[in-house]
Amino acid sequence: MSEAVIHSETQVFPFKNAIIIVVFLCFALIPVFLTLPWWMIIGILLIGILSAALINSIMTLRIELTQTALEFGYWFSSPKINLSEIENPEVVEIPKLAGIGMHYYKKYFIYNARFGRGVQFSTLKKKYIIGSDHPDQLLSMLNSVLPRM
Repeated sequence: MSEAVIHSETQVFPFKNAIIIVVFLCFALIPVFLTLPWWMIIGILLIGILSAALINSIMTLRIELTQTALEFGYWFSSPKINLSEIENPEVVEIPKLAGIGMHYYKKYFIYNARFGRGVQFSTLKKKYIIGSDHPDQLLSMLNSVLPRM
């Protein structure tokens, strides 16, 4: 049985839907300009659908806070950190030079889908910044469940 989620949030890339439509149309328009057998047309359309679905899942950052852990990230990489390991959480402005996505920037592992603010914290091994549309709410919920020293 899974644990109850205290705070859940998703952050999506700007223009995500437009990008997905353009990717699908790139594949969908190939059969219009070429004379191909029907099975190739269906194959190309299926590749377009799968590509659009992959981009959709890559462009969505998910954050879940439970009583014992904070899990965040994309479908292919989502660290789960025990709350007992989290130290010094605070709301910060994510620098524009840090970019968008999942990457390493100035000693921090950054997970964000948009420019703006996020929650910064550290563990014994790594430092993180998680982008959020509601960083103050995420920080208050995180502080309410963090173990007291």
